[in-house]
Amino acid sequence: MFAYRNDVRKILIPYLQELTPKQWNANAYPNTISWVIEHMAQTEDYWIFQIGFGESSRVVVIWMFKIELFVHKLSASVVFYRCLLGKGCTAHDEKSALFKAEGSGSLLLTDEAVLHADHYFASMAESRKGKGVELILPVDDVEMVYNKFKNIYPDHIESKIIAWPWGKLDFRVIDPDGYYVRVTS
Repeated sequence: MFAYRNDVRKILIPYLQELTPKQWNANAYPNTISWVIEHMAQTEDYWIFQIGFGESSRVVVIWMFKIELFVHKLSASVVFYRCLLGKGCTAHDEKSALFKAEGSGSLLLTDEAVLHADHYFASMAESRKGKGVELILPVDDVEMVYNKFKNIYPDHIESKIIAWPWGKLDFRVIDPDGYYVRVTS
């Protein structure tokens, strides 16, 4: 973390720990401390939820997503994600393939041909997928995954491996349908 990002939070942590459930659930409006905290808590920093909202509210926040990607050519996507995830499918048939994470997360690849004409995504079937979405895949060994991709899918690498000042290592790939994936430590 950047020191300047922590300063305000270091001051607020003692305050957050003293808030009662009634104070947390009070109607908030801009320029109040609760409004500021709410917007800070919506950032990428997981720990603000743990410290600020306490044990009892953990059931409200779901951290592992179940993601479904509608894909043009299922077989190509299955091979791509097997390489990226380093594991085979949990379930697979001619219309879909399921990859399960060790936690509660999962990735379901579904052939876009199953979409009915009135489905929200049906009109986007032939377009580039994932506009405005970044899928983030944490892995144990970013360099190993990067080297594997560099050899197997070099044209799908969007950005080379980078060591960030805050201690993360990552690279970005574009899957066969155009979904943008960040592989990170």
